[in-house]
Amino acid sequence: MKRFAFVLSVSFLIGCAQVFDGNLFQAIDTPPPLNASSLGKASVSEIKSRMTDDSFYEQLKKDPEALAAVQKTLKASFSTVTATSTAAEKAAAVEAAQTFVMVTAFGSEAGAVANDAINQASNLVSGGKPEDAVKNLLAGKSEAQVTTLLTQFQEMNSAFTAMQTASTVDAKVDSNTFFGTTEEKGDLAQVALVSGAASALVADNGDAATVAATVTSGGTPKAGANTQKMADALEGKDTNPTTNNYAYLATVTDILPF
Repeated sequence: MKRFAFVLSVSFLIGCAQVFDGNLFQAIDTPPPLNASSLGKASVSEIKSRMTDDSFYEQLKKDPEALAAVQKTLKASFSTVTATSTAAEKAAAVEAAQTFVMVTAFGSEAGAVANDAINQASNLVSGGKPEDAVKNLLAGKSEAQVTTLLTQFQEMNSAFTAMQTASTVDAKVDSNTFFGTTEEKGDLAQVALVSGAASALVADNGDAATVAATVTSGGTPKAGANTQKMADALEGKDTNPTTNNYAYLATVTDILPF
């Protein structure tokens, strides 16, 4: 996922700092603290503007209150979209939902987990076992950490569901509308895959805390009807948004390299 390339480039520069007569980063000002109140009133465009600086994500990771404020204002911009919304309203909802996903993924630890999805490709795609994939992706974390991560994936799934509603054309999710003009298709597709799998398992097992307790005790969450719907969407067996809340996953198969 592209956002992680920034971390690698900074690490490289730090390792080479000795070639300069001083600290390369001394002249860079520390960004001011985030203001949760202001962020809660920000527009989608204002939040997107903040996202052009990767330090914004690092600040959000350290400030859950600010992240929650951003999520709340973005969610208000996409949660009311319906099948009868106007084309302009649907486009605005898609933009807000995509922004919500990017902020949530990279403003929390969820993005790092989704970044490892490539290692669990055989369990996430057609014929695999999503329950094993989610268990492996969350291995080594505490119960509280897993609960928080699963909750964030559920939140992102709600954004993808809104994008699905806004992108439904003739009983299918239109990929062009779903992804719109974003340059982050790969990131969104990978996060969508993990969000769908995690949310389906949470739905099949009752709640995030139950899945977290199972995973951290070495067990495997049970796969039920929701996990099957998620798998069916990926396999192209059930891509009708009116019958499958995970129909949006049918849009990711042509974008992800597995």
